[in-house]
Amino acid sequence: MQRRWRWRPTSSPYDAHDTATALQLFDRALELSSSNVFALSMSAMTLAWMGRAEIAVERAERAMRLSPFDPYNFRSRHALAIVCFHRRQYGAAVDAARDAIRHNPKFGIARAVLAASLLRLGRAEEAKAAGRDLLECEPSFTIAGRSRTAGFQPAVFAPFAEAWREIGLPE
Repeated sequence: MQRRWRWRPTSSPYDAHDTATALQLFDRALELSSSNVFALSMSAMTLAWMGRAEIAVERAERAMRLSPFDPYNFRSRHALAIVCFHRRQYGAAVDAARDAIRHNPKFGIARAVLAASLLRLGRAEEAKAAGRDLLECEPSFTIAGRSRTAGFQPAVFAPFAEAWREIGLPE
């Protein structure tokens, strides 16, 4: 009898929040194929939270250029939203976050970025509504839970956390 191959899930460095190893693997994947949209978009998102804005933007834009209709490019759009917020380009952050949500309505953290960006634009009621949408999408969301994600640079994360507290998201 022939043995059939069976996929068994394993945890990845990205799942374990081992950002250093994840970035090494993404970089290796990109050495093998510079058009690997998955590696481009995932690394863009990781790099954005790490405060490495220029390379995050370059990879996000390259992923969207190489595969403009890829359903997973919500990650690239999310990376752009993080970078725009960090650069205090709140209008652009709102646009990028909404674009990420449009491409994946179940991607809760994009709603958190949207809420923070709206608040910083002075649109508090819209920000609170986005916060409520976030909690509907991701009921277990907490600021503390997000802060424990390895690789987040405090200079990038702290302004988000401050905005989320102002909106009234759970600590």
